[in-house]
Amino acid sequence: MREINSEGHELGCHGMSHRPLGKMSEEELRKELQDFQNLIKKILGDVKIKGFRAPTFSLNRNTKWALPLLQEFGYSYDSSIFPTRIFLNRLYGVKNAPRFPYRISFEDPGKEDPESPLWEFPAALMEFGGYRFPASGGIYLRVLPYFLFKRMLKRIGKEGPFFIYLHPWEWDPKTPRISLPLFSRWATYLGMKHVLKKLEGLLRTFRFSKMDDVLREIIQKREADESKHPCSHPCL
Repeated sequence: MREINSEGHELGCHGMSHRPLGKMSEEELRKELQDFQNLIKKILGDVKIKGFRAPTFSLNRNTKWALPLLQEFGYSYDSSIFPTRIFLNRLYGVKNAPRFPYRISFEDPGKEDPESPLWEFPAALMEFGGYRFPASGGIYLRVLPYFLFKRMLKRIGKEGPFFIYLHPWEWDPKTPRISLPLFSRWATYLGMKHVLKKLEGLLRTFRFSKMDDVLREIIQKREADESKHPCSHPCL
């Protein structure tokens, strides 16, 4: 963690136990956030952690109770919304949520609230023909052909910023296998052999930055636009 921080990368919070929000209570999440805060202070001192991602993108309309806790612990943005529901995938998804960064409503995480203190940076999805297709990373990067994944990101990038995610074990074909049901085993291990080469190709193709820096640019641009075009109601 010290090395990651010293090289200028951004650190974020992903919890302490990797339990989805739906399997936690408010007090359990509060304890995890406090434990994480204590650990960061012990290792890195006063480095401020700005972003949070719930395990398995588990922030949704049923777990919106987590948002005030993030505000309480000083987070400035969340990145836990997967803005669609995928067939056969019950783990995550918020139907019709915005596809690009927005101020997240504490009443309905799938909507924007211009007065919200917390920003949301949702997972990357391409929209085509009224449907949304994931191009966020993880299994989607491992399974989709590289040329298709890159093309999807280029289309998304013409509309707004996106992020991709990977777990370290996903680019190591020697990762020890554990016993899983057939579908889970397929989803967990397929496509690991070529994922590092795909990632290197994406790094050559796109300009990446820290998530908090990207959000800062978005906020500054929005504030500049609002000052040029003031209105009597919240400008979106």
